[in-house]
Amino acid sequence: MATIPFPSVSQLYAPRGALFFTQGTSWLSRAIRWVERDKDEAKSWTNHVGLVTFEGYITIPPDGIGATVSEALWHIKEHSWWQAHGGEITSIAVFAPRGVSHAQISRIIGNARTRTGNRYAWWRLPGYLIERFTKIKVSKAFFLKDRNVCSNHAALALEAAGIRFPEPAGQLDPDEMMDYCLAHPDEWDFIGWSEVGHEG
Repeated sequence: MATIPFPSVSQLYAPRGALFFTQGTSWLSRAIRWVERDKDEAKSWTNHVGLVTFEGYITIPPDGIGATVSEALWHIKEHSWWQAHGGEITSIAVFAPRGVSHAQISRIIGNARTRTGNRYAWWRLPGYLIERFTKIKVSKAFFLKDRNVCSNHAALALEAAGIRFPEPAGQLDPDEMMDYCLAHPDEWDFIGWSEVGHEG
């Protein structure tokens, strides 16, 4: 999907256990959005997904309460989203699973933390590129449950609490996850989205 059908907000507060999706402006971010796009699908909005482990502001924290997140970068890290990304130009959207208990949220976060420090599975990216040109689902054939890419990391954490997407965690990309969240408001609350570092 190319756009979010809601206006952006200047301050974005994210609850524990929520997913955040980003749309970066770097060449790598643009390349990921290009290769994860399916045939006849609108442009992908997002190239990255992560999990909120401590609630707070994703955007610049007005009262010092910034959200802590778990995300797969070159390694899986847990850190303040704003301290790690506040200087970047990006757009970010947040969705929270509906009807989850405190125990489920604890299981989500606990599962994500078990992978902290693991290396990113960089070889998934060439798989996307092959798919773009051949239409053969190469990356999906490489299914490994412990694959450390952003979509697999976030989806595995959710599965620990019984929250699932139509495809297994290792076969998802961020665009598919966000499309599902938008299409299923009965399962996912859209918290909001914001533009970070954009002028105007």
